[in-house]
Amino acid sequence: MKTLLIAALFLMGAGAAMAAAPALTGNWNVHISVAGTDMDLTCAWTQNDTKITGSCTDPQHTVQVTGSVVDNKFTWTYNSEYNGDPITVTYAATLDGSKNIAGTVDVEPYAVTGDFTATPAPAVAPAAAHDAPAGGA
Repeated sequence: MKTLLIAALFLMGAGAAMAAAPALTGNWNVHISVAGTDMDLTCAWTQNDTKITGSCTDPQHTVQVTGSVVDNKFTWTYNSEYNGDPITVTYAATLDGSKNIAGTVDVEPYAVTGDFTATPAPAVAPAAAHDAPAGGA
């Protein structure tokens, strides 16, 4: 009986820890600060179990993103270029159960690091239907 009780408590604790991580599927606003340069991205992520896929867009580029969520650790990466040179940008964060994400960003091969924050993008309301003018044909 004692073993059953311990197992039940363990499973309840694991469920609570899993529930603390936000669902990442959706649109996110990401702010990056690296080496004194700030940049904003709009990202669309799809989470399937522990796998993350999607894209991020800045004013000049759209890149394909891959990543994972294991326990409360969220990592994602994409390939891009800087001044014509290929770069790999990797993000890492510990999810704390809030809707906001904060962590570090690493740019290779330059070995430059910085910080990022991500917040859920506000939902865009559908355009309102316009009524036909009164007294029409």
